[in-house]
Amino acid sequence: MSWQQAFPLFIQPPDSRPIREIEQEIVDELQFHIEMRTLDNVKAGMPPAAARQDAVRRFGDFERIHKACRNTLLGERIMLQRVQAVLTVVLLGAVIFLGVVVYRGQRANEEATTQMMQVLNTVAQKTASSPQVDVVDAPPRSDAPRAACAMVVKTVPKSGDRNVDPSLTEIRVTYNQTMMDGSWSWSQISDDSFPETTGEPHYEADGKTCVLPVKLVPGKVYTILLNSDKFHNFKDAAGRPAGPYVLQFRTQPTADGSAGTPTVVQTVPRSGDSNVDPSLTEIRVTYNVEMLEGSWSWGHYNALAYPETTGEPHYEAGRKTCVLPVKLKPGTTYTIRLNSAEARDFKDKEGHPAIPYVLQFATRP
Repeated sequence: MSWQQAFPLFIQPPDSRPIREIEQEIVDELQFHIEMRTLDNVKAGMPPAAARQDAVRRFGDFERIHKACRNTLLGERIMLQRVQAVLTVVLLGAVIFLGVVVYRGQRANEEATTQMMQVLNTVAQKTASSPQVDVVDAPPRSDAPRAACAMVVKTVPKSGDRNVDPSLTEIRVTYNQTMMDGSWSWSQISDDSFPETTGEPHYEADGKTCVLPVKLVPGKVYTILLNSDKFHNFKDAAGRPAGPYVLQFRTQPTADGSAGTPTVVQTVPRSGDSNVDPSLTEIRVTYNVEMLEGSWSWGHYNALAYPETTGEPHYEAGRKTCVLPVKLKPGTTYTIRLNSAEARDFKDKEGHPAIPYVLQFATRP
């Protein structure tokens, strides 16, 4: 974070909310961490009760942690006010000092540029008045531009394909250059979205196509990172990292027409959207299978972050899309839980609970 970004944080007034509201926020935040751990356990296959118990155990002494957070936010408010005042003065001084340094640097650059232009003009005048000479071919330059980095030109399956045969046993990635053998970065964003591997990656004889043996399951979305900010071992023959690439695809449903575990495939607004129109009157959640009529779990972590409802939820025709009538406020962040470890009433028509999903978005001011 730069000083320009950090400065506003120090000049804000201390938290002036009622103590009860701050304490409630602490409890909500601690509960949120336990809920997230519980969801991870449920996704890993643990029963809800055991998942909750394990999450609480791994979280630690709730009362001790709550007391420590309370002392931090309430018992040291006066000290924080004093520290804030000192930091504000220090930062203001730093801003003034940097302003002076920048101003002097700009002046120095202007003077240097003026002097350089005078020298160039003088040289140009002398060159124009001097006799012409023959020019011979120059030797090749050692600093000639390098070739472009290796890039993905083809994948099997194609990125964005929503109808991939789950019996596919190999994922193939082809680059536009010969690659360094034995070097690759098949990376993931989560365990759930990365395919089960059945062997080691390898390059084919052309040296351009890398193959990953896999076992896919029906009705699932996979996301694979081919090089990333942290991992960049897909390299060309000269050792230069290839450009990063995101391969994402969805497998076909099972033969009986189902798509496996009920999973959210689309929301309106999209989760993570920070520019939602506050005049939106419906939140829509679409699943990959037909859902149980009249059964849903629209939940929240904090009532303040849950939208005001203007009617009862309902399913549209086909019972894949559930609609919640709402009234949104401008400049507000909302967080909605679609199923959780305790509330699992989003179910398919056979009664199987859907995978929990957190929908979070913010309306524009």
